[in-house]
Amino acid sequence: MKQNKQGPMHAEQASGSSFVPCSLLQEHFWNLEQRMAGSGSLCVQGGFRISGRLELSALERGLDELIRRHHILRTRFSLIEGAPAQIVEEARHLALTVLELSQAGEGERRAAAEEHARRPFDPSRGPLLHATLLRLGSQEHVLLLGMHRLIADEACFGVLGRELTALYGVFSAGRTPRLPEPSQYAEFAREQRSRLRGETLDLHLGFWKQQLAGATPAQLPTDLPASLGRSGARARHPFVLPHALVEALRALEAGEADSLRVTLLAAFRLLLHRHAHQQEDISVGLLLPHEAGRSELLGPVASPLVLRTPLMGNPTFHSLRSAVRGTLTEALAHRALPFEALLDALRPGREPGPALLQALVIFETPTSELLLLPELSFVPLDTEGGVAPCDLTLRLSEGPDELRGALEYNAELFRAATIARMVERFQRLLEGIAATPGRRVSELPLLPRQEQHLLIEEWNDARLPVTPDVCAHQLFEEQVQRTPDAVAVTFEGAQLTYAELERRANQLAHHLRSLGVGLETRVGLCVERSLEMVVGIFGILKAGGAYVPLDPAVPAERLGFMMADSGLPVLLTQERLVSGLPEHGAQVVRLDSDWERIARRSTEPPASGSSSASLAYVIYTSGSTGKPKGTLLAHRGLCNTARAAIEALAIRPDSRVLQFSSLGFDASVWEIFSTLLAGARLVLGSREALLPGAPLQTLLKEQAVTTATLTPSVLTQLEAASLLPTLETVAAAGEACTPELV
Repeated sequence: MKQNKQGPMHAEQASGSSFVPCSLLQEHFWNLEQRMAGSGSLCVQGGFRISGRLELSALERGLDELIRRHHILRTRFSLIEGAPAQIVEEARHLALTVLELSQAGEGERRAAAEEHARRPFDPSRGPLLHATLLRLGSQEHVLLLGMHRLIADEACFGVLGRELTALYGVFSAGRTPRLPEPSQYAEFAREQRSRLRGETLDLHLGFWKQQLAGATPAQLPTDLPASLGRSGARARHPFVLPHALVEALRALEAGEADSLRVTLLAAFRLLLHRHAHQQEDISVGLLLPHEAGRSELLGPVASPLVLRTPLMGNPTFHSLRSAVRGTLTEALAHRALPFEALLDALRPGREPGPALLQALVIFETPTSELLLLPELSFVPLDTEGGVAPCDLTLRLSEGPDELRGALEYNAELFRAATIARMVERFQRLLEGIAATPGRRVSELPLLPRQEQHLLIEEWNDARLPVTPDVCAHQLFEEQVQRTPDAVAVTFEGAQLTYAELERRANQLAHHLRSLGVGLETRVGLCVERSLEMVVGIFGILKAGGAYVPLDPAVPAERLGFMMADSGLPVLLTQERLVSGLPEHGAQVVRLDSDWERIARRSTEPPASGSSSASLAYVIYTSGSTGKPKGTLLAHRGLCNTARAAIEALAIRPDSRVLQFSSLGFDASVWEIFSTLLAGARLVLGSREALLPGAPLQTLLKEQAVTTATLTPSVLTQLEAASLLPTLETVAAAGEACTPELV
């Protein structure tokens, strides 16, 4: 048999080989394997916890019989006559790996399971089934099964579990198995290929192309940048819906088939709509139990239906539910064409684009304990980890008395707390639907009662003391009087006390007044993180001006635009930065090389003439929608921001706050002012010291930082490094200004 290398697999000639064309799903996974060979993302993992006295030989004979019965478990794949094909090998003994872990800790056991999951497959050689038995005790074992998606999907574990338990019982009793012979996947593939061609294929393709025309991926807000979540590490949040709620939902449309499922689909669609800031067009995938023709068939069969039900305007939930039912009915009529095959048809020979389906609903058949003999039981593993098929996957299992669910999620995109809140909101939404299904969707409750009370009664409490007519620099002066000798700011071994910072800021303010800076004069501040940066901010405010932060790291063209647009007559900078600045007409003050001259000025605060209504700063937006735009804030807003941050982050005089955000972002405002108006210590670091990883970890440890405003990606890295417990309070930039207590 002649073989030619082609990508990670082989091509074989038809002569001398018994082969069957691949199904449409297998062809899709074959194409993915060519691009992703060895990645481990094309595997399905499952298994069983076995309790009782286990007879190892009976288990091994049961596994071997499964391989004999189901040809797909001994199938390999190759290119034959230019097309991927499946080749059934002779039945062989499956090498069961047995690991003795009875004395191992939880970490070692988890590592062993992960190592099993990472074992590679070679589809051109086989086998494409791995089995590992973890011996946790004399009567406690875990059987782990891993299969390539070319031969299995998640639903196969139910078939394997039922048959393996029956076979084990027969072999352990010394009897001969008499199970009826199963259907073979090769016949399923032949029948599918025969049925889906010509006009029939064109009919299904035409429907789905029309259904998905113009569809775009859902813009689900994530905790972490989407670019970080490509490995798809998965976690899950299980939940149970109360019996009374399930019965109330069942009663809504009692005469309809699948009434509860349609209601749950519509409710999840509405949850995504509300969670994605009212996005109207979201496609949701659906997997149903007992796929047509499934029976006891092993092999990749399950494929999601795409339900695209635009939610426009403000319909009643009844109307939304009817629309979802109509979409589902149409989709079921065209379910013969797998979704993956549709994607291949829409993007032939191209790399996959952004995932159209970012949310999936899976209705599962309840899996109960599989009892074999009085002394032995098999329990399907409730698996966690692995690769997430979608960013969000809602699994629902409907029993007679309750409805169990789990919201699986891409753990590199979402935090556990976010998913827990989504589950709480889903249940609250279902409660509102059960009570008043005729309400408009915007009126249905989403927030749990406790969260609603927090937002409306506590965070929205307007009975706070009114900020007096005072400026931020005046509040700083009051703090100086209270703690003049306390350290105000540190940077790379140097520091300023509150009294020293006050004196320098006053000297700079007098110098700026001599240059014409007065009430609301805009003064540019283009400096790197340093003690001069903080002196510059308070010096400008004390002179009556408004500071305009200019990050020296941004392109010169952008700096030039901001300098010209703000019309600033004076620019504070540092000697090393002057040569890199764009052309401008402002007077330049070098806070380092000019300081000897500035230091001759008075150390008493000048009369600025500022009030709480006076302009304090101008910060430019990122300009993502066009040119950068200046955002103006008065002293009243600056003082309110500082007060709110002090209270929310519980900043005390003994706090050490990291100044992490760029001076050009508004997060820097409450980092700096909340710290210095509370009498705490502001910790500055160089650009290099703030790099995620070891440099930032070193800075946090050496400076004993207690409070920081960190981007979500940096926060995740600190969590992974087990450094986060050293911080008392963390508020992730870009999220609501509420603390996450660690």
